[in-house]
Amino acid sequence: MHQLDSLWVAIFAYDMDLVMKKTFQPVGYLLCLFFITSCASSVAVEPTPTQPDPTDLPERVTQTSDPPDHPIKTSTSSSVNLNLNPEAPETWGPAIDTYLQHSDLHGLRVEMERLEGAQNWVLDLIDLEINGNEQADLALALSVLDLDNTVSSSLVLVIECESDRCEFAHQQVYDDAAASPPHLSAQDLDGDRLTDLLVSSRHCGAHTCFLEVEALAWREGGMRNLFTGPTNDLPNPEFMLNGPLENGRFMIEITATGIGSAGAGPFRQFTRTWSWSDEQDLFVQSMEVYQDPEYRIHQLHIADELFASDELEAAKAAFLKVVQDNELSDWISGGENLSAYAYYRMGLITLLVDGEARTQNPFAQLQGAHPLGTEGSAYSDLAGVFWVTFSEGQDWSSACRAVIEYARENSETIIEPLYYGYANKTYTPEDMCPYGE
Repeated sequence: MHQLDSLWVAIFAYDMDLVMKKTFQPVGYLLCLFFITSCASSVAVEPTPTQPDPTDLPERVTQTSDPPDHPIKTSTSSSVNLNLNPEAPETWGPAIDTYLQHSDLHGLRVEMERLEGAQNWVLDLIDLEINGNEQADLALALSVLDLDNTVSSSLVLVIECESDRCEFAHQQVYDDAAASPPHLSAQDLDGDRLTDLLVSSRHCGAHTCFLEVEALAWREGGMRNLFTGPTNDLPNPEFMLNGPLENGRFMIEITATGIGSAGAGPFRQFTRTWSWSDEQDLFVQSMEVYQDPEYRIHQLHIADELFASDELEAAKAAFLKVVQDNELSDWISGGENLSAYAYYRMGLITLLVDGEARTQNPFAQLQGAHPLGTEGSAYSDLAGVFWVTFSEGQDWSSACRAVIEYARENSETIIEPLYYGYANKTYTPEDMCPYGE
């Protein structure tokens, strides 16, 4: 319609121009000019729409009565992409923080899952609610792998959210190239009805792995590790939570299963337990329980520990089990040497607990079972050195010094048969008789 009106005005102006030229031209020109101006003013012209400068758009943030320095928005979408440099793990946390200023946990999840689809990234995400405000929180563990699939670096984050913002409650970067990607699990460990976070990762050498554990719980506005070690002496561990107990709490149990090296020798498995301490507000080591011995050498160690603690009757029974228990296994060979050593120890115990035996040879059974030239006879010789010296003056110190000197000079037949790898006790000449001082 606007274009037709403009055409009509143009045609009418042309006709009026012809009329004016023939009659009263000056006056006609004035009338024509007045008429055209009046018509043009009646035509409605729509303004051309303009796009706002994107830099002028206000940032979409939810205002609070006391806004934080950089509140993290709770929008459902974001035009910002999360780009992480795999070679600069120290920048991952700040980059995620910056991203969250323009997005929310859902957007972060999407970006993390997109990243996980890329080569060499490993992700563990877990939803939890850490501080009782009924707002969803998020924990994530992010790792980047080298070309040989070993971990280059890892980041563990706990993101705590309020109704209008989120912020980091915990941030830790790990640069151990021997570690596995951190594993996350959520549980109320201390019975306070708040969800705690267990973070565990394996650290492996050539043959053996160890476990690093953290129990992160909400304390005074942040996450604090409530687990006290050590765990780096528990080879190839198995982890277990025991509970909840009657008080709603858990016990943390880690079992050492063995060392993956032949040079370590046989391994006696044991379980270390951490229990909750109200007084310390921590999980503290509460007990360590060893598996019943499978190998004869471990039964010998039990007996020697009892002997060293002066539990002589119990030690004698334990040494007798070394000799008589056919269900105990021998590591490759050497059972006769261990039996002979056990007989030698039982002879010493007999002298210590039975005064009448001081005039009789307490090693007669040993020397009868392991005569000269048979396996284990070296301990018959050792017992003979002790008995000869002891008989001369009934002096324990002199007899033990003679035994220690003999063992030092004959370590190949006395000390070496008791060596069962670096995972087990290493005997010395001084161990052969504890009363040499």
